[in-house]
Amino acid sequence: MNVDRSHPITRVLAVDVCGTLFDTNTSAGLVRHHHYRTGNVGRSFLLTLITGRGQPLGAACILFSKITGFDLHRAITLATLQGQCFAELEASAQSFLEVLAKHRIDEVHERIKQMQNDGWSPVLVSNSVALIVKPIAAALGVPFVSSQLGWADGLCTGRLKVDLTGKKRAHLENFLGHSVSLGEFSVITDNKSDADLIDCSEVTILVSVGVPRKWMMNRNAEILYIKQK
Repeated sequence: MNVDRSHPITRVLAVDVCGTLFDTNTSAGLVRHHHYRTGNVGRSFLLTLITGRGQPLGAACILFSKITGFDLHRAITLATLQGQCFAELEASAQSFLEVLAKHRIDEVHERIKQMQNDGWSPVLVSNSVALIVKPIAAALGVPFVSSQLGWADGLCTGRLKVDLTGKKRAHLENFLGHSVSLGEFSVITDNKSDADLIDCSEVTILVSVGVPRKWMMNRNAEILYIKQK
């Protein structure tokens, strides 16, 4: 969705997606859904090895990520998309919206509607890939900024071309065409890694499914408590 640069958004509400709009990882979920839908048995099995409960490889990925700060699980998950065509992945993303509906966090969607009524303009700002963030944004009727997969001749490279992790403010400001400090700015998220947005936010809403994490309690923010299903 394009932004009218002649009329800049002055009350920006940055909205996270995974764990905020939906109680699930949308990128990983899309990848699993795509392989299931297209019958990629081998790639589905690999994902099971790194995500299944009690799987040694999954535990190793978590340990590696904690030590290095590199999200190995994410890298392997996206790598399984190498060579997949854009049209098939786009089709999977559309059908995955029905799956996501089961993970919708109603309280967050309601709060966003309330803030829209008060004049705030939501923009989805997500570490998840554009393949799934784009149809989510279209369904909500809002613009978005997200991480992007690499493509070559219509085929996925299995690697990220753009990664918003820890860099959301810069990418959001580039999208808006102005600094968020030029107007009122708010954020709703569940991510500690969104510190660059939280630090400059006048209104911060942190989404907590169940007991809030320690870092949330240390922030000057409203905590939106979500009951665990």
